Amino acid sequence: MACFAIDDILKRLLPRRIYRNEMDHRIETLALEVKQIKSEMGALSPTAQFAAYFRKERVLNQLSAEL
Repeated sequence: MACFAIDDILKRLLPRRIYRNEMDHRIETLALEVKQIKSEMGALSPTAQFAAYFRKERVLNQLSAEL
């Protein structure tokens, strides 16, 4: 009887943990991408390299919205 209760609990909790871990991994990946783009933008001049800077800014905005 106790085995069925433990099995039932595991069936309910396990999918949530897997999904949460996948979401955590995706959030970590996005955060690393945001950090990398911000550092790349720091090396660019918004006035001298207008197109490249704002292209990076658009990508950064998309990633931030996804976060």
